[in-house]
Amino acid sequence: MNNNIDFEPVKEILKAAKTVLILLPQQLSIDKVASALSLALALKKMELAVTVGCPAPMTVVFNRLFGVNQITNKIGNRNLVVSFDYIKEAIEKVSYNIEAGKFNLVVEPKTGQPPLDSEKVGYSYTGADADAIFVCGAVSLDDLGNFATEEKDLFEQASIVSLAVQPASQPFAKINLVDPNASSVSELMVKLFQALELPIDGDMASNLLAGIEAATQKLTSTQTTGETLRLAAWLLDKQAKRNLLAAPMIRPGTVPFAPVARPAPSQMAPVIQSAQPIQAQPIQSAPAPQPTPDWYQPKIYKGNTQA
Repeated sequence: MNNNIDFEPVKEILKAAKTVLILLPQQLSIDKVASALSLALALKKMELAVTVGCPAPMTVVFNRLFGVNQITNKIGNRNLVVSFDYIKEAIEKVSYNIEAGKFNLVVEPKTGQPPLDSEKVGYSYTGADADAIFVCGAVSLDDLGNFATEEKDLFEQASIVSLAVQPASQPFAKINLVDPNASSVSELMVKLFQALELPIDGDMASNLLAGIEAATQKLTSTQTTGETLRLAAWLLDKQAKRNLLAAPMIRPGTVPFAPVARPAPSQMAPVIQSAQPIQAQPIQSAPAPQPTPDWYQPKIYKGNTQA
């Protein structure tokens, strides 16, 4: 393990946190997604409220990773926003009242202006809420796309932990876990699991191993080190499944098969056509060998080779 990385501050952050936000950059990879999902699954086992957000949509390439259905592109869910078309100087005032336990927002138009059309009113949510933020594989806040622009207050208030294999071009995190010698973000995440003794099961281990294998061309690239292999072995001991992303998708009730290779027409033997039917020829067997004449003469055998 890289002893230059201090994981202890992360442990302190998690002790104080109740809600955790795990974010992915716009430029996705199996490695980054696998590391984020594994951390989310572990923190949920610790009974923390966890949200995994990504500004880019998930594609089919990630569908075999455990927990991928939990990733959302809407991380703000604290503030209810009521929207409608605004016509300049058409609104006299906006007020509210509470009656029978209900909050009523009152939009009063100016004299001569039509009332607000209720069918054109929209509702949405903003305002993400988290005690701690983990960012997997980003080198700047710009990598987080609209999350960085829409949730500026959150990034200024929450404790941010960045996990990456290269230093940030624009530092944005309170804690930077950077290991240029690591093959992948997933490898760095395994070290975090070990240092903090986070709970791990086969699903998390399979995700992390898939991330490492995807980043190292199945442990064959030059980024693969002895440490990479040791951590991969540790994941296998934790019931990780290999080739998670390479397994073929087989529908229930079907049997996979390999197509039969057929020679091209130019490679086929020519077919000889005959107007007369071909008669089968009898097979001639070779005559049995006959013994020599002295075979039938009586013979005397002795117990030694002397006459």
